[in-house]
Amino acid sequence: GLLLVLGSAAVGLLAAWRVSLRLVRPIAALSPVATQIAYGNTALRAPQTGGPREIEAVAQAFNHMLDARDQSLHALSASEARFRELLPTLVPLAVALGEPPEV
Repeated sequence: GLLLVLGSAAVGLLAAWRVSLRLVRPIAALSPVATQIAYGNTALRAPQTGGPREIEAVAQAFNHMLDARDQSLHALSASEARFRELLPTLVPLAVALGEPPEV
């Protein structure tokens, strides 16, 4: 009786421990990546390795967010460069039209 109860409890604890590792490992792998990105290392991406589907979905969404951020920054940089190209033409035009330049 008692050995059966203790054996069942031990098997249950072992199973719970294994399930918790399956959840904790992918989250533990995501945490240092998020920290590094917060410190400016935005080239990193979250690992998408064999964890539960929900955690892989979070990692995929995280990476998608970083890719969208990179694309937005690139578009902003291109827009700023184009503005700098046009600025020498726009200031004299604004002066000729009697508009004070706001630079």
